[in-house]
Amino acid sequence: MDYQEKKQFYARFITVYGRNPVLEALRDPHLSVHRLHLAKSNRPDGAVAELLALAQARGVDVRHHSREELARISKNGRQDQGVAADVDCPRHTDYHDLPLSGAPPLQLLALDRVTNPQNLGMIVRTVCASPLDGLLLPRQGCAPLSPLVIKASAGTLFRCPLWRCDRLGDALAELAARSSRWPPMRPRTCALTDPGVRSSMCWATRPMAYPRQCRRSPNAACASPWRTAWNRSTSRSRRR
Repeated sequence: MDYQEKKQFYARFITVYGRNPVLEALRDPHLSVHRLHLAKSNRPDGAVAELLALAQARGVDVRHHSREELARISKNGRQDQGVAADVDCPRHTDYHDLPLSGAPPLQLLALDRVTNPQNLGMIVRTVCASPLDGLLLPRQGCAPLSPLVIKASAGTLFRCPLWRCDRLGDALAELAARSSRWPPMRPRTCALTDPGVRSSMCWATRPMAYPRQCRRSPNAACASPWRTAWNRSTSRSRRR
């Protein structure tokens, strides 16, 4: 497996850390856990013993690491509690795999600067229940896909279609160059059904079946066919 194949393979995984989140993932029969990571310093009793039993019952590969190695895997050594797991999400992939041809075209929501994990999770939950085909989410500029995002999304993060990129601006420019059907994006600040979302940049990646005109920006169609509410504090600051 070369570098690109390995990168594409691991793009499907979400690393969940913490004893309770990993226990919940292993207990859920609808989730496919690829690998369980444990710190060598863990005592083999209590929650760790239950984790090992569940992993053995489901045939999950178990790897033991030093605390430093596990911190690099979880990317949160202070809160991983010596436990992490790779959960397979087959609907998560790299943005290079976006189909740029075919009919009808995909309807996606591209997010940027959503740094609050609760807000990101609520947006994921909203998109998963909407007519949209998924999310285009950058690794830089947005909150990482942590247990806080999973909890706020009510578990829909595992099944929401998600295309990941490093930087949103670079990905959108590359997609526009690769296909004439991908129009240039015009960012705007809005809040998607959640008044707590602030300073999130949203793009309408495809023409919508029922475009709505934003009340504060008549030249830009809303990024979704459902109601888009402008953040009141942002609107007030603009009027000043």
